[in-house]
Amino acid sequence: MAELTQEKVNEMFAEVRAEWDKRVSESGRSEKMFIAMDSTGFVAVFLYQYQRVKEYVESRGLVMPELVKGLKVSYTSQPSEAASA
Repeated sequence: MAELTQEKVNEMFAEVRAEWDKRVSESGRSEKMFIAMDSTGFVAVFLYQYQRVKEYVESRGLVMPELVKGLKVSYTSQPSEAASA
């Protein structure tokens, strides 16, 4: 993988933002309602993946903007079945 730069992060964010805005628009709902009313699991997965990428980017000293202003995304890992056996 090529070196991650702020320019690449900015380009990636623009693509992600465009996809997010498209999905929100297609839903016919406000962004808040799109998030709250999603029954497909798309929003949870999308926001989870975005948060993971954001953390990675920021761990490299770069800046990744918030996708949804004011939204805090947190997650916990589930223990594997092997670990609980």
